[in-house]
Amino acid sequence: MIEKTEHDIMKNWKYRDKPLVGCLTTTYNQEKYIAQYLDSMLMEETDFPFGIYCT
Repeated sequence: MIEKTEHDIMKNWKYRDKPLVGCLTTTYNQEKYIAQYLDSMLMEETDFPFGIYCT
């Protein structure tokens, strides 16, 4: 897993309102890959708030 703090993720955001983008993922029997998925989402650098939702 990556070593990134919430501050690191939010440092380039121009504002901190509600997320502009939401990433919804539905998984089943993917426990081997979910950490890699979350890491790849958190490595993205954006200037807007985003949310990650897993079901």
